[in-house]
Amino acid sequence: MALDRQKTEFFQNISHEFRTPLTLTLGPLETAVNRGEGLSLEQSAVALRNARRLLRLVNQLLDLQRLDVGRMQPTFRPVAADTFVNEIVTAFRPIAIASRSV
Repeated sequence: MALDRQKTEFFQNISHEFRTPLTLTLGPLETAVNRGEGLSLEQSAVALRNARRLLRLVNQLLDLQRLDVGRMQPTFRPVAADTFVNEIVTAFRPIAIASRSV
């Protein structure tokens, strides 16, 4: 039972982790297509950054599988929290600006 609950929570978290960058990638693309316009440099950067984030998530899932079967050993390193928060703010800024103008 506990293992099933953990698997369910894991897949819920993974779904959320994929949904956010997909939303941030698709939003500017859909807006550009609907308006018949190209993307601004900022919108293109957001889409590219989030596509790269999705690739990192896929790579992390593959690494998790390797860890699980013993083909890889974990490594730990410090993380700069301020950089992480700034990346999140930058990613959501265009959506926040767009929602104010509607």
